Amino acid sequence: MRVLVVGTVSSSIFGFRKHFLEELVSQGHEVFIYTTDLTPDIELRAKNEIGVIARKYSMKRAGVNPFDDIKAFFFLAKEMRMLAPDIVFSYFAKPVIWGTLAAFFSGVRKRYGMLEGLGYYFIDDPRNVAGKKKLIRMMQVLLFKISIPLLDRLIVLNKDDKKDIQVTYKIKCKNVSVLGGIGVDLKEYPFSLPVEYPVHFIFIGRLLVEKGINEFLDAAEYLQEVNDDVKFSVFGEVDPENPGGVNLDRLRKLQDKGVCLLYTSPSPRDRG
Repeated sequence: MRVLVVGTVSSSIFGFRKHFLEELVSQGHEVFIYTTDLTPDIELRAKNEIGVIARKYSMKRAGVNPFDDIKAFFFLAKEMRMLAPDIVFSYFAKPVIWGTLAAFFSGVRKRYGMLEGLGYYFIDDPRNVAGKKKLIRMMQVLLFKISIPLLDRLIVLNKDDKKDIQVTYKIKCKNVSVLGGIGVDLKEYPFSLPVEYPVHFIFIGRLLVEKGINEFLDAAEYLQEVNDDVKFSVFGEVDPENPGGVNLDRLRKLQDKGVCLLYTSPSPRDRG
């Protein structure tokens, strides 16, 4: 079959979708994957290492301009009519909405989606204006109510998201599956015994409010005051486009005070 995958950033091809794409290719399927920041190097690597055809489309992950999203919808619909895939699989909120709608209006018979969480606008954040968040959340729920019922199956990672979708927001879907945590390839990250002293707490993940980075920093500040033998380190990527991004000034101050060590890509200081 011809399978078309719609995602967001190209790093997810190798960071989170590689084994999935390899499995599809090994079964003899022709696979296309669409990302928003594709480079010629990534395109070539995807073809040579995995055997998939990577294409670029335009969509701002955190943008709230509806005209930009509608342009992405029309582009994807045009691509799907040209390629005539048997299956479209979309992941993350915006691709699930617009990729699914494009697949439906292009006549693709099998449509699947995966939400790895509902996103920033469904998380309480005291830094943002509540009214603005509620308005955008209402619009996103409306778009979910239009697009998700068109899926043959929706995949989520935890029971809370399934409950929010079906009960809290009353979004209809033919089938909802709970996958559980995606995890990592243990061949690339083998187990090793931890150093027992000093106690060292490590945060690994994108530096977003919904990932718990603020709670981690709060704990680091508190524990450093009562026990300076405890260490804290943060490994993660700064995402300045995401409205739930961590406060960079706070990160810099905590690093300068020696509360925690930061290993970020790109560096907070490089962001200016």
